[in-house]
Amino acid sequence: MPATFTTDLPDENQPVLGNGVEDEVAVDRESAVSNYGSVRIQIRETVATSWDSTAAGFGEFVGSFDTLSMEFVGREDGEQYEIRARTETEHVTGSWTTPAAITTQFPGATALSVTVIDETTVDLAWTDNADNEAGQLIVRERSLPDGSWGRQRAVFDAGPNTESAIDDTAQPGREYRYRIRPFTEHAEADSNTDTAVTPALDGIRDRHVPPRGWYVEIDHPDADEPLSPTVVEGAEWNPRLKAKPQVRIPVPRSSTWEDADVEGSTTRVWKDGTRLPIEELRTVERDETRDVLVAKGGMTLNDDIDGIEFPEEEAHVAAEQVIENELGWVANVDDPQTSAREDVRLFQASDSGDFADGAEGSGDPFPDTSPLTVQDNEVFAYKTGWFFEAETGDGSGSVNTTQGGEWSGGQSVYLSSGDGREFEFDLNYTIPEGEARVRIVYGVPSDPGPGLEFTLTQPDGTETLVESFGEGGLNQTGGQFELATFDVTLNDGVGDLTPGTYAVEVGQLLSSGADVYLDFVHVRDARFSYDLDDTTPVNGVVTGWQQRPASSEVVFSPVGSVEQVVAGRIDVEVDSDTGPEQLALRNDTTASWQTATNATSFETSFASPGQILQARVRLGREDSGSQSGQFGDEPQRLDFVDLFGDLVNTPVLLDFVHRGTAEEVLNRIADAGDFIWELRRAAPGADAEYRIEWTQPGQRVADIEPDLVSFEGARTIEGSYQRVIAEGKSYDVEGETFVTNEPGLNVGLEESPVDTGSETVYDVGDRSTQYEHNIDYLLDNSDGTIEILEGGSMSPDTEYAIDYEARFEGRYTQPAVDDPDTLRESVPDATSNRECQQVALAVVREVAAPLEEADVTVRKADPDQSLVASIPTEQLPFEGPMELRNINSNARKVSLTLGSRKAARDVFGEIRSGISAVSRNV
Repeated sequence: MPATFTTDLPDENQPVLGNGVEDEVAVDRESAVSNYGSVRIQIRETVATSWDSTAAGFGEFVGSFDTLSMEFVGREDGEQYEIRARTETEHVTGSWTTPAAITTQFPGATALSVTVIDETTVDLAWTDNADNEAGQLIVRERSLPDGSWGRQRAVFDAGPNTESAIDDTAQPGREYRYRIRPFTEHAEADSNTDTAVTPALDGIRDRHVPPRGWYVEIDHPDADEPLSPTVVEGAEWNPRLKAKPQVRIPVPRSSTWEDADVEGSTTRVWKDGTRLPIEELRTVERDETRDVLVAKGGMTLNDDIDGIEFPEEEAHVAAEQVIENELGWVANVDDPQTSAREDVRLFQASDSGDFADGAEGSGDPFPDTSPLTVQDNEVFAYKTGWFFEAETGDGSGSVNTTQGGEWSGGQSVYLSSGDGREFEFDLNYTIPEGEARVRIVYGVPSDPGPGLEFTLTQPDGTETLVESFGEGGLNQTGGQFELATFDVTLNDGVGDLTPGTYAVEVGQLLSSGADVYLDFVHVRDARFSYDLDDTTPVNGVVTGWQQRPASSEVVFSPVGSVEQVVAGRIDVEVDSDTGPEQLALRNDTTASWQTATNATSFETSFASPGQILQARVRLGREDSGSQSGQFGDEPQRLDFVDLFGDLVNTPVLLDFVHRGTAEEVLNRIADAGDFIWELRRAAPGADAEYRIEWTQPGQRVADIEPDLVSFEGARTIEGSYQRVIAEGKSYDVEGETFVTNEPGLNVGLEESPVDTGSETVYDVGDRSTQYEHNIDYLLDNSDGTIEILEGGSMSPDTEYAIDYEARFEGRYTQPAVDDPDTLRESVPDATSNRECQQVALAVVREVAAPLEEADVTVRKADPDQSLVASIPTEQLPFEGPMELRNINSNARKVSLTLGSRKAARDVFGEIRSGISAVSRNV
């Protein structure tokens, strides 16, 4: 017999890649490693996770073993791809080469031309050659006095797929050089440059403002033209965070400033050629040799603003509205830095206590008129309907049987004069007056029909005749097997039917002798829906006539969050293969529900962030069998609920009302979200004199290092905590019972921790007999345990009662920390252990790292440099940008207080304010 074998197949060599042609990736194998079979080459974008048609940018080439080169065409510009290859035959495949990456050619923009429109506006047009850019930066440089060009500044992003833009931030009398810089995640390319010279505004150039030093103009009340005093040594520019900026201008002592009422005069100040945001002379100080003119800017911030209200609004959006609408200024507002936490458990229910605590309602936990109940760690609906075959009732009348199944259950009861049947049912909740009904299904062979009476027997034995009519009250139905229905209200004038055992009797009057065949009876709470149309039994079965409500909505109380809820997920367990009828979520109690049907898990994102997450579960009914009365007679039972949220810590104002100055309202909004702001002059040509730079510390980074004089700093773990305990609101526990152990052995209470001194221990059923702490018992407040003392008045193995105040508490410890430093703080408005745990986690995330602080002195305040930018720390021994906390300055130097993060107490203070607002809003 001939022998068969497979020869070895060499593995492919690493291919050489090229991007010399736009939209192409070239592959060069250089040499063929085999003399038979094929070579397979694949390409995909580097972000893809699979090597198949589902991968972004996937492509594949299969060629003969001796194919040495090929090209993948139609690729996107400036995109990074990776390629792999292998040899293969019909018998065996070689190993894939290691994926090699290459970025396709990025053509960028060309033919840029700029046109000056007016003093502050420049029009730009260009040709966009790329097909895949993420954006196109408008890059501008300013001509400096020495003829060189200043730093390149990205003015704005014109966006992808556009070929024109307008720069309306240019300044009058300046020469600029522009370029377009398209970019992708992996590449960028500059266009050609073009220059533009903006004309000067009338009067601005005539001032001859010097490029270095100070220049001041004051509209003196006794002068026809503005006065420009000589500025002597010691002038100070004091920009301020969250306050009005100020200058101190020393001038030679003169009656010009001392004798006239110059305070309140319009003032204009330039430093090193840059006009400062200063507008009004406020104070004139004087000494032996000089006067000091103190001027400020942004005096509109002193105006009183009445009636600023934000029921619920993101803090930075509210700030923008106040700046633009109330002050009429330009707002340069950054979206806040946020961090997201996904799948944060906000609520879980797995036993009766959880369900009772979590369900929303005015009862315990459901209203008296609701059939919903919590029993044996489940939520379900009691019976709201009761189905009875006539022959199962107590009383008189002959039972008739049909062989053809024309009656439900194959039988009916023939009622003659004086006969009746009584049907007893247990009611577990309250049916409001007028809502309890009974429907009988019967057949009357011929006229006249019978006279009937309906009697309701209440739990205390009281009998009430609720309906009665004489012979002929029912019409003939066409035969004993031709069935019809008749409805009677059971509690009109009787009042509500409260829980208990009731009976309904259907009887024929003694004075009536007509034939009536009673097939079945259905008692119901008419507030719920049932299928009551089937009155034609098939093989003895009628469908419908259910005994449980078609749907019962279990609405859970809103769960408040100190962070904004942007998405939610609910997982449930029910005793049904199809899941509950509906799951629903929302993050605003006034919003519509987001829903899913017949599912045990549902997740959704919300159009707008909210401060709560609320869940709803709609339970249905099940069939226990396929016989009459077995349709819809079993409830769906809710066994477990797990509620999760995706949380983002965007600062939000809730129930915000302000009456006061504009500066005060801006600072209240800023304090709500750890924001800082600074007043700056608006760009020339803007519709306002000022702009507010609004951001969070560390969000913007200065593009230049300050001229450092000295610094003192430290990195400390003082005030750093890896474990946080958040103590929430106290709540009352009354009438809890416990059975004592022997002295020295404690017993756990149901809740903990227990507020010190809040407990009262007494005999069950007798509050007059009370016991004393440290004499009769000891209480461990932290653990929530109690033990009796030897020689006290309390006995072992005895049941006692206790009232006390427990406190919600949550703890979080940073993982992998063996000996964490602990911070314990009170958050009085936190109303659940879960909310306290959220607070603890949020604080640990902020304060676990060491705190870096520094006092830095720089030579002078640059009028072009915004205070809201963090100071780069290349000259300082710190790991990253430092947030500016405070600033003080004099004529020669500026002192800055910097920090790497907030202090723990500040973090807790912000969270307390947020929870307090949330608790008012939920």
